Order: sequence, then C-alpha cells, then structure tokens
Amino acid sequence: MNEVRTLAQEHCALVALYGQVQTRCSAQLREQARRIDHLEAEVMRLRAAVIVQETALALAREERRLLEAALPGLPRRVELSRRIETLVERVQVLLRERSRGPWVAVDRPGPG
Repeated sequence: MNEVRTLAQEHCALVALYGQVQTRCSAQLREQARRIDHLEAEVMRLRAAVIVQETALALAREERRLLEAALPGLPRRVELSRRIETLVERVQVLLRERSRGPWVAVDRPGPG
C-alpha cells in the first residue's frame, strides 16, 4: 500500500510539473505569435516603403527621359559641363601653385 501512495504522490508531482511546463509553453507561444505579428507588420511597412521608392524612381526616370527627348543633345551638354568643372578645378590648382612663389626649373633629360 505504501508503494501505491508513493506512486500517487509522484504522479501528482509529475502532473503539477507538466502543468507548469504547459503554462510556460503557452506563454512562449503567445509571445512568439505576438513577435510574428510585429514582424509581419514591419515587413508590410518595408514593402510599402520599397513600392514608394520604386515608384518615385520610375517617375524620375520617365521625367528625365521626357526632358532628354525635349532637349536634344542634353546628355552631351551635361558631359561637357562636368568636364568644364573638372578643368576649372585643375586651373585653380595650377594658379594656386603658381602664386606660391617663383618656379624652379627642373633639369629634365632631353630626348636621345
């Protein structure tokens, strides 16, 4: 009879532990579900942001295409403008170097 009582006590202890584990698992499942909902909402916001950016980019590309079509030679003029800016910067560097003092002749070996 003593063994039956011991088995019954062990059974009650195991059932109590099992209940605690179930409670803990249920709480973890609720937390995971909450986190999944949060992540799904974030994914939706990020997808919307990408759509907005892609739409803006597509509109900007279309606007540029229309401008280029309306102004023949625009790409070449833009390229020349950039080249001029580079040359102006180079001239300014050379002028600054020149204004620092007299130029010193550097002996360079001649041809041949």
